Amino acid sequence: MGATQGSSTWTWFRKAAEGGEGWAQASLGEAYLNGEGVPQNLAAARSWFKKSAEQENPLGQYRYGMVLVKGIGGARDVAAGAAFLAEAAAAGSEEALSVLAQLDW
Repeated sequence: MGATQGSSTWTWFRKAAEGGEGWAQASLGEAYLNGEGVPQNLAAARSWFKKSAEQENPLGQYRYGMVLVKGIGGARDVAAGAAFLAEAAAAGSEEALSVLAQLDW
């Protein structure tokens, strides 16, 4: 995202995310996951990815599926993660399709 917490760009992304914009929610999830512009917070990343996935945003579905599969920011849930990855794959995410093919059930 390239913005630091408190900047006008960060404020804009946050408002968009809080307003239900799936792309902005996925972007905030990425920021918290990687500690970009904010302190790393895996639970917050997971929460924002979940919100994005619930908006049917393919990137949010992919990222939420991945954190569920890997147990990042919360409990590991491969079955639920695979379901979100399948939704992302159905929306055209080649990354999600690749991960689904490699999942070790």
